[in-house]
This record gives sequence, C-alpha cells and structure tokens, in this order.
Amino acid sequence: MMRWLALLLLLASCAAQAHKPSDSYLHFKMDGARVIGQWDIALRDLEQAIRPATRLVFLETPTNPMMRLCDLAAMRDIARSAGALLMVDNTFASPALCRPLEHGADIVCESATKYLNGHHDVTAGVFAGGADAVGRARTWQIEFMADPDGEVAEGDILIQSDLVLAEREEPGAGQRTRRVATMHVGGRTTAVREPAAATSKPVKVPVARLSYEDDSGPRTFEMVSEGITIGRGGASRRVDVRIDSSADVSREHLSIRRDPSGRFFVSDLSMLGTTVNGKRLPKGYDEHDGDRTSNGIESPLPDGSRIGLADTVYIDFEILGS
Repeated sequence: MMRWLALLLLLASCAAQAHKPSDSYLHFKMDGARVIGQWDIALRDLEQAIRPATRLVFLETPTNPMMRLCDLAAMRDIARSAGALLMVDNTFASPALCRPLEHGADIVCESATKYLNGHHDVTAGVFAGGADAVGRARTWQIEFMADPDGEVAEGDILIQSDLVLAEREEPGAGQRTRRVATMHVGGRTTAVREPAAATSKPVKVPVARLSYEDDSGPRTFEMVSEGITIGRGGASRRVDVRIDSSADVSREHLSIRRDPSGRFFVSDLSMLGTTVNGKRLPKGYDEHDGDRTSNGIESPLPDGSRIGLADTVYIDFEILGS
C-alpha cells in the first residue's frame, strides 16, 4: 500500500499524465493527474502511448501477475526523450535481484511489507531516487489521525486530502483548498471531491478580522463574506476557518453572520459551548434522536469581542471599516 501512496503523491505534484503497462497490478484514477494509454510491454507500444503532457512512466519488473520483464534502459530512453520520469515498482524482484536505479530509473518503490519482510509483522514502504524526483513527494505528509467524533465506523477507512489551490485576487481571501475524501465502508469505496467554492456571498473588502492561536501557532483570518463557519472541520463538516486543536472544539463549532446593516451575530453550533467575553451563548440548534436542526438563535457580536471555543481556543474579533 505504501508504494501506491508514494506514486499518488508524486502524480499529484506532476498534475499531468502518466502511463503504465496494461497488466500492471495498479488501477486508479485521481483528481489532478490522469493515467492514460495502458501500453503493452513492447517498446513500440510505449513510444506510441507517449503524449506531450506525459510526465511519468510507471512500470513493474517483473509485472504482477503476468511476470513479464521490461527493458529498463530502453524505457528510460523513451521516457527521457519525452521529458518524463521513469518510476519502477521493484517489489516482486526486490533489491536482491534487481536495482532499477542502476539501470536509469528516476524513482524506485518497494513494498517492504511483502518479500523484503516475509509478509510477517511489518507494514512499510520504500520510495527512493534522486533528490529532485523524491523531493516532489516529500513536500506532502501522510498522517494517521484519531477519530474522536466517531465519523468512521470500526473497520472502515477514510482518506482525506486538502490540496492547496492558487490564491484569489480579492484581499483577505486567504488560502483555498480542494477537499478529496475517499470512504471505504462495508466493502464499497466512494469518493467525494468538493470544489473550493465560497460558502456565502463574497464582499469586496474584508469586513472583520479574527485573530487566534491554535496548535499550529498564531493565526489571522479576514472575513470577506457575509457568513463564515468556524471549527475543526472534517469529511462531512465544511468550515471556512479550520481550527487545529483537540476534539473539545467541535467540527462545526460556531457561525458568524453579518446582516445588511453591518451588524454581526454569532451562533453556537458546538457540543461543549461557546462564550463571548466570558458569557456562555445559548445553543443555536435543537437535537432530537441524534438529529440536529437549527433553531435560529443568534447573539450579537460587538467589536472587540473575545470568543471562546470550549475554553480551549480564543478568538479576538475586530470589525473593519466601521
């Protein structure tokens, strides 16, 4: 599994096209990179499959499950003539029998869980190559996180990626992300891709500034829309301001709204409560049999307020342009 994660990270950084043999064990699709032209092992087939947008040629030697061998040096020449990287999955052969880097491969991946370890007690992967090629994937991080809110049932898997997009021209827009969430539940796998779209109508200039410090350090967020949601976020919880903290802060903790007259209001959406200048807010929702519905309760949010999220993170609220 680790070798596929390494390949996916590299492809995401390429954001272009890749080619793989027709009998390769790998089958996938991903947003931002396309796998096209499943070529046969013959060199002429790879030459015909190469396109101007090709950035990666991926192969196994021997292939799984057909045990076909590839001419690494010749395929390296074809890949380099197109300006593409050559990546080799060497799991089947192992470094004891084949070392693709010595034959011109740019990147080699190995599943150390299998042949190298005897399929016994280690889950590991190897991703090796030159500094430039490997550096593309090293900018990514894979973290295994706890699930304190019970979003994923026991035995199921959730993989979530936040891909940074280009900044928008309007001031105070901050960093946008595109979320890609993959859920494996009961033997079925589903993927959800959310575009980075505004959650409410944008305004021309920042109308408020939020300053706070969470587990990632000091943060500042300028509000450029009529409404925002604040919390830890999650696969099923889209927030505008993501707080890096313990689970005491809810996935959706609170919302802030600006009305047409320029006044601000806050609504508590949390489990453990929200305060404004030390005063606890009433819940902005009703709960019946585990289902939540908004009750419309909001509280005024004056300039200079200090908002407390479960007595864990505190946000200093400042109205701009008033």
